[in-house]
Amino acid sequence: MPKWTEKLKFHYCLPIQRSIWRFIMNCGEVLIVEDDEFTQIYFQKTLSNVFTEFVFSKSIEESICLLDVKKFEAIILDLNLSDGKGAMIIEHLESTYTGINFNTPLVVTSGNIDNKFLRLYSHRVTQSLSKPIAKQDIINIFDKILRKEIIC
Repeated sequence: MPKWTEKLKFHYCLPIQRSIWRFIMNCGEVLIVEDDEFTQIYFQKTLSNVFTEFVFSKSIEESICLLDVKKFEAIILDLNLSDGKGAMIIEHLESTYTGINFNTPLVVTSGNIDNKFLRLYSHRVTQSLSKPIAKQDIINIFDKILRKEIIC
């Protein structure tokens, strides 16, 4: 087989492999609750091979409205939002035992995650990441979550 067809085959198969990966992993939408646009784009680019769609929210109120009406495959939550503490969203998820996102994996990010927070919410938070976050850490965590190695 000539070399140009090998390259063509590789480039042709790559999108198919990505779509098969998404189908096998049953990945849908992820909610990213983050008030910094740069960080939103960072998460989107890092996880674009895993999730099919991204929903962004910059406020607590908007996030709670979205969580009440739409099912997500995962939630990425910044604890320090411009309109309050992200822990309010966790408390809302806990208060809605029959809510559609009650068992949704929750990954918390912050520049300062303290022990008090971990004691209070460790039963609800799937994983916590301190900023700055390496791309490989994000990929590894969501790989484990989607393979059901981390129980939510």
